[in-house]
Amino acid sequence: MIKSIETPLGVVAGRDGIYLDQIEQSFSPSTLLFSGDLNGDLCARNSCEKEWIPYKLKFLNVIAYECQGLDLCYWEKDTLSCFDESSKPFFEGDTDYGDQYRYFYLSTYDYMFKIVAKNYEMDVNLD
Repeated sequence: MIKSIETPLGVVAGRDGIYLDQIEQSFSPSTLLFSGDLNGDLCARNSCEKEWIPYKLKFLNVIAYECQGLDLCYWEKDTLSCFDESSKPFFEGDTDYGDQYRYFYLSTYDYMFKIVAKNYEMDVNLD
């Protein structure tokens, strides 16, 4: 089962919902840090009413990820919004880690990511 993730601004939906400026991968500890802007018009609860809202999204204890161009991605059809979580493993031959790891989909304007990580942290700049 796939469910949309509530960000601090609610569910973000639509191809233009998340713009990605930068990805930073660290190996000790294993993290992925995404930064860019959220399209305020595509956020369900944009109380600040800004058109573009800077964000940082950090995945913690990452053990696997995949990136594909959105126009070439065959698994985009599996998603509900720009940031979703799957209750089932999505890599071929993947182990079901139970409650230890979570399975995320992140759809940005140009790219789509599958990420297996223990958790995530998201900050948005409403100033």
